Amino acid sequence: MVVDWDGGFTGEPHKPVWTLACIVNGVEKGKGVGYSKQLAKEEAAKMAYIALGFDQGVGGNPGGNPHVQSQPEPRVYLAAFNEKAMQQRLKVDFIAESGGPSHMLRWYVKCLVNGELKASGQGNSKRAAKEAAAEDAYHAMGW
Repeated sequence: MVVDWDGGFTGEPHKPVWTLACIVNGVEKGKGVGYSKQLAKEEAAKMAYIALGFDQGVGGNPGGNPHVQSQPEPRVYLAAFNEKAMQQRLKVDFIAESGGPSHMLRWYVKCLVNGELKASGQGNSKRAAKEAAAEDAYHAMGW
């Protein structure tokens, strides 16, 4: 299996938006968008992982181990939402804050599109809360 990456950034050099494609054996299998090259690459890799069927394994178990409990499918709404918003030249902001005791921190993220609140999400990590907000915003936008 040959894996390659293609893409670049748009916008100002001090605030780039990266778009990268994960190419497997000469075929694009995933695309990622992010405010850093690493984030875009991670999202593209996740999408390629799913497209190649590695998230299923044997009996729906990652890695094919029948004794491992099934895991939920990796979420990709954040990447899809960012890509759609970029295509439509929409300004997206995620505002995060946390609350609760340090051993049980809870994150809350608001998703603003062109300054208007479209959705919010919460989770045990900042990333999970942002993904939840992106999923709700994706559907709120009718995509």
